[in-house]
Amino acid sequence: LDSLPDLQEQAVWLKVELCRLLEEKRSAVLRAEELEIALMEMVKEDNRLELSAKIEELEREVSELKQVLSDKKEQESAMLQVLMKVEQDQKLTEDARVSAEQDAAAQRYAVQVLQEKNEKLVTELAQMEKRVVTAETTLEATLQYESGQNKALSSPRFARTQVSPQETLKKKTGFLSFGLGWRDRNKAKQPEESNGDSNSNATSEAKSPSKETKSEDLLNPETRR
Repeated sequence: LDSLPDLQEQAVWLKVELCRLLEEKRSAVLRAEELEIALMEMVKEDNRLELSAKIEELEREVSELKQVLSDKKEQESAMLQVLMKVEQDQKLTEDARVSAEQDAAAQRYAVQVLQEKNEKLVTELAQMEKRVVTAETTLEATLQYESGQNKALSSPRFARTQVSPQETLKKKTGFLSFGLGWRDRNKAKQPEESNGDSNSNATSEAKSPSKETKSEDLLNPETRR
């Protein structure tokens, strides 16, 4: 009987301890739930993986942009070289055009100078031809005059004063040689550069033998007979 109160006290104490333990357990469970909730919220708020993924993506984009920039630089360098080559070609073309224009101007000037020289030579040739025609006409008139004088001197009235045929022929030949030599000297001054001048000289020379033949015929007594 004396031990019964002790057992009751122990039972009460055990109940109190049990209640305390249950209360602590309930508090621990609540704390664990709170910690779990807090942990879940922390996990939700922790976006390091997402940030890492974004960083990797950004790094990849930066690498791609660097590659694109490098490609663009290479394209710009190639385009710059092409532009430099085009400018060089344009400069060469411009230099060739200027040189061609200068050559054309020089050729036009040379043609103009040649035309002026040709006109001058044609004028001089025309003057020389006029002089030759005048000299030939004068020579022919002189020969005709001397022929008439010879006929008059061969008449009986002038038999005493008649000169020998050899002396008369020498005088006529000397006068004719002087006239023909003067004409040949004028012809020698004519230019031999143009074909037209050569043709004119050939024409003049073609005319001269006929007059020389005519003059020789007039001087030759046997031909006159």
